[in-house]
Parts: sequence; structure tokens; C-alpha cells
Amino acid sequence: MSAQEAYSRIVSLVAEDYASQVKKLDNLDPTIKSNIKQPGSMKTPNGKPLTKMNVEILIDSSGSMAGKVQGQTKMELAKQAVQQFAANLPEGANVAVRVYGNKGTNSEKDKSISCSSSEILYPLQPYDATRFQQSIANLKPVGWTPLAASIRSAQNDLAKQQGEGAQNIIYVVSDGVETCGGNPVQEAKNLHHSNIKAVVNIIGFDVDDAGQKALKAVAEAGGGSYQTVNNQEDLKSYFEREKSRLRDEWIEWGNKSWSDVMDQSFHKWDQLHEIIFALHDMNSRELDHLSSLESLLLDAGKIENYNALHSMVSQRFELIKKYIVARDKRIEAAIKNNQEKTLDDIHKKEQEARDQLK
Repeated sequence: MSAQEAYSRIVSLVAEDYASQVKKLDNLDPTIKSNIKQPGSMKTPNGKPLTKMNVEILIDSSGSMAGKVQGQTKMELAKQAVQQFAANLPEGANVAVRVYGNKGTNSEKDKSISCSSSEILYPLQPYDATRFQQSIANLKPVGWTPLAASIRSAQNDLAKQQGEGAQNIIYVVSDGVETCGGNPVQEAKNLHHSNIKAVVNIIGFDVDDAGQKALKAVAEAGGGSYQTVNNQEDLKSYFEREKSRLRDEWIEWGNKSWSDVMDQSFHKWDQLHEIIFALHDMNSRELDHLSSLESLLLDAGKIENYNALHSMVSQRFELIKKYIVARDKRIEAAIKNNQEKTLDDIHKKEQEARDQLK
């Protein structure tokens, strides 16, 4: 036989079937994406992913908020703190502001008017500094304290924000208890156990002991927490702690995202190396089999030009090896580039969020 004829025959007999492994290479996706939801899109208690955070702030506008603390009214201090807190919510979060007891006066003759007053000042939407500031700028402490009605109204505000994809949080800034005959504990409980599943947090501003006990019960019923603040520093400190909590969530998100990306990368590299090892193994096994048949043909005197045949077999081995090495390098580089880009994006997002929450 000629060298070419012999080569064709022995390849048809013992050549490896590389197609299945090459198909695995073709299907190996080098894309690396972080699968960890961002804060404001963390997770529900049952672990399902969240799509958004909705924060509604209820501000007490009753007459007692005119009381002064360190030279400023409690209302002014509350507005300043609320503005700063809203400005530092995570990117993508929605915020709303509702005021209650903002009409009439805190006199008996205006009780009916005041107790029926609860008004949304800043509808649920992303934070806009100018519009937010304008919405609360003219708030005055005038009326009674319809806390229960305001919580019930907040439930209506968030009615469309239900389901497993939403995290709904309410912050109530108040210096006193319900004075309009409502049942804020029941309303908070209803809200927390509704489809909205909102958490009700109470910030008691300069509240007496009896008031603290009552407001704490509201917070507990709403699945949230109660915090007493007695002055500007306390109020600022509370919101700073909330920012710190959110900042910690971003740090945790960054750490988990980094681990997630590295796990994905290692998994893809393992997949790649397994396929590449199998291809090299097949190529080496094929060379052994072709070489054995070369020797049989040579010993039987069936080959015209052994050196030519041996050259063809060797060239086949080297070409396949070169192909395997080249594919390995390209895919490995793609995985590494995608890994580095995703890690860089994670770092930037985390740093931007942490800077916002300073």
C-alpha cells in the first residue's frame, strides 16, 4: 500500500471520536455573572429573591411635635433626619412620605378634622432630592395623632407592592401615642400579616415612659423594632445605624458575590480541564493505536513508504494537540476575563453604595 492508502485505512480503524468532547467545549459558556441579589433586592425570609425595596416614612404632625429639643422643634429635627436617611437609601429603592395629624389644631374643636387627616406627601418612587425636600418643607406640628389611621393608609399606599419580590419597610417618626381612638397595634399587625408583609419600625422621639410602652407594642405587632430617641444626636444616630445596617448588607453582598463568582469560575475551569484532559488522553491513545498498526504493516511488508506513513501519523497527533491547546487557552482566557470584569463590577457597585451610605 502507499503511505496515503495505509494512513486512510488505519485511521478509519482506530481513530478516536472527538466529536462528543468537542461539542462539550462548544457548549461550555465562559460567562460569569453574579447571582447574588443586591441590597434593596436581598432575600425574603423564605429565601426567595427580592426585586425591590419600598420604604414609607410616616411623620407625626401633631401639635406636640412643636416641642423644642436643643433649640429646634422636634418637627424640624425629624424632617432633617428623614431627608438625610432617604437620600442614603440603596440605589433602586423606592421611598414615600406620609404625614398624619397635619390639619386643624390640637384643640378639642378641631379633633375630628385632625384625626381624619393623613396625607401622602411624596408618593412611592425613587428618591429625588429636590422634590423630596419640597414635599416636607412646609410641614407644621398642628394636630392630633391618628397613628392607626395612618398605618392603615400606608397599607393602601403599598397595596401594589406585594408578593415575594418586594421588601416593604415602614418607619414611623412620632413623639406620642394614638390620640384619635384608633388601634395602632391591630393596624400594624394587620399590615405585617397582609400580602404586603411590611415591617413597621417606630422611632419614638422624646416620648414618656407610657408612650414608649405603647409605641413598642405597635412596633412588635408590626414585626419591627422600637427605638427611643431623645434629642437630635439620638435621632441622627438612629438613622446612622440604619445606614450602617444597609452598608453592612452591601459589604455582605460584595463578599457573597465575590465567592459566587469565584465558585462559578472554578466550576467552569474544572469543566474545561476535564474536557481538555479527555481530549489529550484520546489523542495519546489514538497515537498508540496508529503506531501499533504502523508496526504491523511494516513487519508484514505491506507498506511502500513507512517514513511517509509515520510522518502523517505524527502530524495528525501534533495538529490535534495544537487544536486542543489553542481551544484550552481561548476558553480559559474568556473565563478569566469575564471573572475579572464581573468582580470589578461588583467592587464598583459595592463601593458606590458604601460611599452613598457614609
